[in-house]
Amino acid sequence: MKKSFVNFIFFGFLTASFLFLFQPEAYGLDQSAFPVFNVKDYGVVDDGKTTNTDGIQKAIDAAEKNGGGVVYFPPGDYLTGSIFLKDNVTLYLEAGSVIWASIKKEDYIGVGEDAKYYALIYTKDADNVAIRGRGIIDGQGYSFYEKKFIEWKKGQWSWAFTEAGKRKMWWPKKNMWRYASLISFRGCKNILLEDITIQYTPRFAVTPIDCDGITVRGISIIQGGYEEHRNNTDGIALDGCSNVRISDSYFDCGDDCISFKSNSPERKVCRDITVSNCVLKSTSTAIKIGTGSYGEFHNIVITNCTFKDASCGIGIWMLDGGLIDGLLINNISMDLTERQYFAAQPIFIFLYKRKLYYSENPVWSKGLSKPEDIPFGTIRNVTISNMTAEGDGGIFVSGAKEKYIENLTLDNVKILMRGKIDDKPWHEDPPYPFYIWGWVSAPYDIFIRYVDGLTLRNVEIIWNTPENPRWGSALRCWHVNNLEIDNFVGRQSAGSGAPAIWLKDVKEAFIHNCRAVHGTGTFLKLDKGTENITLIGNDLSRAQKSMIFQDVNSNEVFETSNRMP
Repeated sequence: MKKSFVNFIFFGFLTASFLFLFQPEAYGLDQSAFPVFNVKDYGVVDDGKTTNTDGIQKAIDAAEKNGGGVVYFPPGDYLTGSIFLKDNVTLYLEAGSVIWASIKKEDYIGVGEDAKYYALIYTKDADNVAIRGRGIIDGQGYSFYEKKFIEWKKGQWSWAFTEAGKRKMWWPKKNMWRYASLISFRGCKNILLEDITIQYTPRFAVTPIDCDGITVRGISIIQGGYEEHRNNTDGIALDGCSNVRISDSYFDCGDDCISFKSNSPERKVCRDITVSNCVLKSTSTAIKIGTGSYGEFHNIVITNCTFKDASCGIGIWMLDGGLIDGLLINNISMDLTERQYFAAQPIFIFLYKRKLYYSENPVWSKGLSKPEDIPFGTIRNVTISNMTAEGDGGIFVSGAKEKYIENLTLDNVKILMRGKIDDKPWHEDPPYPFYIWGWVSAPYDIFIRYVDGLTLRNVEIIWNTPENPRWGSALRCWHVNNLEIDNFVGRQSAGSGAPAIWLKDVKEAFIHNCRAVHGTGTFLKLDKGTENITLIGNDLSRAQKSMIFQDVNSNEVFETSNRMP
C-alpha cells in the first residue's frame, strides 16, 4: 500500500513536470509571470524607418517605475538611437524582431566625463538587467566603412592605400563618426545576455566595465560580413569585471572575440571568469587577456572551445604592471586558416613594460603619447592543455629580462605548423622587446624565453610539406630556469641543419621520455649559459647525433638510460 502511494506521487510529479515543459509559455515569454510592457503600446512603429528612441525609452522607464518588468519587442523592425536600460528591466526581442541602430550622430546621447562616449544601449549602476530573446540587434556597421587598399611590407603594414596594395580591407570612412559600443554596461550587477544575435557593429559589440555578475549564454555576435576588415569590431570586451560566465555562444568578429582588460590605473581586480563551449572566429585574437593590464586577473578558465581563422588564438599581454595569476585553458581546437595576411599564431604571450616597449619600437609608437614608467607586471601559474592547432606559426612566449614569467605549463599540445606566411623577418633572433602585435611575424617554431618554471609535457610540432629550411628548430628555450621537457616530439625542418631542441642560457633542465623522430639531425643543442642538464629515458636512436655543445662544458650534462644513436 505504501509502495503504491509512493509510486503514485512519483509518477504524478513526472507527468506534471512533462506537461509543464510542453506548455508554449515554457519556450518563450510567460507573460503572466511578470509585468510586460509592449513597445507598441508606447507609440513605437516597426517599419524600420521611423526613429523610435523616445517610445522605447518610455517603455523602459515605465517598467522601472513599476519595480521591474519586461520590455517586449514583437516581430518587426525597430530603428532607434541611444536608449538607457535600468534596474530590474529585461529587453525581450521576439523571434523576427530586429532593433536597428541609427547611423545619425544626433540620435545618440554622449555619456562619460567628456560626454563623447556613444552607445546604442547604455546601462550605468543598474542591477538585474537583461537582454533576451531570439531577435537581432543590428549596428548597421557597413554604413561607417569603405574598402581601401592595404599592403604588408617587410614585417609591418603599409598604410599607403594604393592600387599596388593588391588587397582591400574595410576601413572607417574619413571623418565618419562611429559610436563606441553597441551595448555598454558600467558599474552594473547581475547582467544577463541570452539567445540574442548582435551583428555588424562599427566598433565593439558588448563592453561591460567594472561590472559584477555577468552571464552570457547562447548568443551570437556576427561581424563577419566585413570579411577582411579588422578594425575594432570586437565581440565582448570585459574591463575590470568579475564573476563572469560566457557559454554556448558563437563569435565571428573583425577584431578580438573575447578580451579581458583592466584599463584603470586603480588596479581593478578581475576574477572568477569562465568561457566554455564557444565557437570563436576572428581576424585578430580569439581570446585575449591584457593589453590594458593595470589590474589583477585571477581564476580564469577557458574550456571546450573551437577557434577559427584567428590571427592569434590565445593572446596574453602584460604591459601595465598588473598581475595575471591562475589561468587555465583546456580542450581547445584551433583551425587558424590564413585570412589575407594575418599570420595565424596559436599562442602569443609576452610580459614587458609599456614604456620600454614603446621606446624600443618607435615605428609602432609614432604619434602616440609616451606612457608613464611603472613597474613590471607579473604573469604566473598559466596552464594550457589538451590543445590541437593549425597555423602559420607555433608558440611565442617572452617574459622580460628583468621580470620572468613564472610557472608556465603546456600539456598535451599538438601543432601543425602550416608555414604559408613566408615573411617572418625576425625568426632567427627575435628582437627584444618583441612587437605588441607580433603574432604577424612571430617565429615559426615553439620559441620561449625569460621564463622561470617551464613545463612542456606531451608537446608535438609537425611541419607542413614541403618543408622550408628556414623554419629551423622545433623547440627553442632561451633564458629559462627550471625547465622540464617530458615526451616532446618534433625535429628540425628538413635541410635547416638546426637542432631539434635548442637550449640557450637554461639553468636546471630535466629532459625525459622524449623521442627523436625519423629525419632528426642533432636532437639537442646546449648553448652558452646553459647549466645542470639531466637526460633520462629518452629514445634518441633515430637522430644522427644526440647533442652538441656551444660554449658549454659537457660536465653540465648528466645522462642515463637513454637510447643513443
